Order: sequence, then C-alpha cells, then structure tokens
Amino acid sequence: MNIRQRCIFSFEDAMKMQPKSRIEKIIDTLDFKPVIAKLHQPDG
Repeated sequence: MNIRQRCIFSFEDAMKMQPKSRIEKIIDTLDFKPVIAKLHQPDG
C-alpha cells in the first residue's frame, strides 16, 4: 500500500534554498554569449 504525501514546496523552491556550490558560482561568472553566437552561425 502506498501513501501519497503532498509536497511542502516545489523542487525549484528547494533549489533556491540551497547555498550555491563552487561550480555554480564559477559557471555564473562565465559569459557564454560568444559560444552561443558561434553555434547559431549558418554553415558555409
């Protein structure tokens, strides 16, 4: 028999409550705009 329990808060809310890890802080400082621009260029 399974008992369903309601969520107290969403996964997104839980993630907001967690302190940022070192890798998240590093990724937040990176500028990916040049990489994304290269990926969107048409071939040829």
